[in-house]
Amino acid sequence: MPKVQDQIPNKGSKRRQLFHLHSWLGFNLALFMTLVIATGTFAVISDEIDWLIHPELRSSGGEKRVSWGVMENAVRAYAPYDTLLNLSAGEGSYFNYVFDNSGQRETLSFN
Repeated sequence: MPKVQDQIPNKGSKRRQLFHLHSWLGFNLALFMTLVIATGTFAVISDEIDWLIHPELRSSGGEKRVSWGVMENAVRAYAPYDTLLNLSAGEGSYFNYVFDNSGQRETLSFN
């Protein structure tokens, strides 16, 4: 009859080493996936966070959206000597259009 001590794996056994490797990898990968999921969530809702923080991005809504050409002309009339680098609008109708003159970090929001 085998002794009970013969059935218990010793500290250096292959199976125990694989278990420790599995535990270490699983914990570190769980931390990494938590980071990926958290940053991805913030990337998806970043426009809405900006909308909550900056009241100038909030549109009165309900009006028909104008074309990009009309917006470009409005920006060029407002700042004729500046270079238009970026013109963007939020996904929803509750966002104002934003003109960003990145050379001087000037942002102009208009409805």
